[in-house]
Amino acid sequence: MSVIVSMLRGVNVGGAHMVKMDALRALYESLGLRKVETFIQSGNVIFTTQARDRVALAKRLEDAIDKKFGFHCDVVLRNADEIRDALARNPFAERLDIDPAKLLITFLASDPPKCAPSTSIRRNCTSTAVKSMSISRREWRAPSCRGRRWESI
Repeated sequence: MSVIVSMLRGVNVGGAHMVKMDALRALYESLGLRKVETFIQSGNVIFTTQARDRVALAKRLEDAIDKKFGFHCDVVLRNADEIRDALARNPFAERLDIDPAKLLITFLASDPPKCAPSTSIRRNCTSTAVKSMSISRREWRAPSCRGRRWESI
């Protein structure tokens, strides 16, 4: 069984697409996922599964959420090793002026376009936090909001 972290985009943000975590847990369990846990009201769910095709699993979750809660949201899935790898590649680890508890890791559903680091994002950004970000594979991180430590996964 694989441990998977499921991150729902745009859930419980600004009063839109509100989902109670007990209802979300029940939905995941109804789809045969095991050891389902939610994290605060974030829409992040940790579970175990034997499914190997994460693209198909994400689509199945998106469809079930749409049917149950009446809106579409993107579902991004990562396994425990990918979470640990992202933490290990923290480009801000050596900076003493950044509190590690206030780092945010955002996982993208797919690889960003090759132009993203130099044009799409940095050119249009004035935030010093985002200017110092690092895009690598399918995640980016910037000193910003509070993050959760995933070492226990």
